[in-house]
Amino acid sequence: MRIPTLFPETQRLNMWIPEGATVVELVVDWDSPVKGDASLAGVEMEFETDGSGWLRQVEIPRQGVTVERHQTLGAGPAVRSGGADTIPSEEVLESPYSFSRDGFTLRGTITTPRNTSAAVPIGVIIAGSGSTDRNCNSGAALKTNTYAQIAWRLAERGIATLRYDKRGVGESTGVWDMAATTFDDFAADATAAVRELEADPRFTETVFIGHSEGAAVAVRAVNGGAPVDGVVSMAGMGRPFLNVLRGQLAEQLDDATMVQFDGAMQRYLRGEDPGEVAASLAPFFRTVNRRFTQTIVSYSPLSELADVQVPVLIVQGATDFQTSVTDSQLLSQAKPDARLVVISDANHVFKRSSDLSRGSQTRAYIDPTLPVVAEVVEAIAEWIGELP
Repeated sequence: MRIPTLFPETQRLNMWIPEGATVVELVVDWDSPVKGDASLAGVEMEFETDGSGWLRQVEIPRQGVTVERHQTLGAGPAVRSGGADTIPSEEVLESPYSFSRDGFTLRGTITTPRNTSAAVPIGVIIAGSGSTDRNCNSGAALKTNTYAQIAWRLAERGIATLRYDKRGVGESTGVWDMAATTFDDFAADATAAVRELEADPRFTETVFIGHSEGAAVAVRAVNGGAPVDGVVSMAGMGRPFLNVLRGQLAEQLDDATMVQFDGAMQRYLRGEDPGEVAASLAPFFRTVNRRFTQTIVSYSPLSELADVQVPVLIVQGATDFQTSVTDSQLLSQAKPDARLVVISDANHVFKRSSDLSRGSQTRAYIDPTLPVVAEVVEAIAEWIGELP
């Protein structure tokens, strides 16, 4: 990345973060022609450039991260990170795990309690939308470690987990045709994971732990015959997909742009050219995503959850601006025997947040050192411990 050297001026840039559905400000202050400080949603960074403006090094002191530019890759890593919420504790044992389906090898991590020889329950963590990986990270725009932290905290409570990279993400391999991929493909992948674990003597009960879109994937997989003993829905949608998406956009875009969105989406779902749209809408109408969008639009959250025949736990953060407490209440009404837990100051990635403001929450989406709220782990662990 090359940035212009404007010493001694201050630069301000607006950055769109798709996963948080928000725009944040990047502020760059130059201390000299080759050094300066930057702030992105409360995350403070220090940077250094060469004389021509190319970045040489970026440090994030709070996270213990240093990124250095190298002309060629050497033996050592260019990024160093550490901390209680970026590495597992000594009570936790992690090992690589993979399973195959439909020509893909999906790679992940099995996390188990270190000091036990007895069989334990296991949760299969299903990631949310887009290129979110096994740890709830997706490049620089999403860096939370939420799934890893949940796995480590559950292992400390005697519960194992499998978290895996979806097809086309992270270390998973296979020839991926996104244009032909459907919502049901991801549900079938999750089913393949639990069928592999079924025969593993290390584990007793098996549950799905689905987050955001992954909660819908989990429910569809159960109704399709996945052999699990329960389902955890974390920040799952209770309204149809388009209602949730439109609600998120309407809070940030003007009425004219939303009218444009509605018309373009109707054409897009019919397989037609959506037409010219504002730059802020263009990512939602990529041709390669059409088939998946068409299939998830047909998913009915309430009727699907009502059909689930295993115990259900619904967990929702009250300061989540992507799904809402209303979504969790609708899900609870559709499945009256489900347990509903609303965490008063948790956001969509289950980090601590006191309000619904997107700007105030951005750091939670990009700082992996922030811990998950303890309540989400306690709720899951308690519920699993009570399974029949």
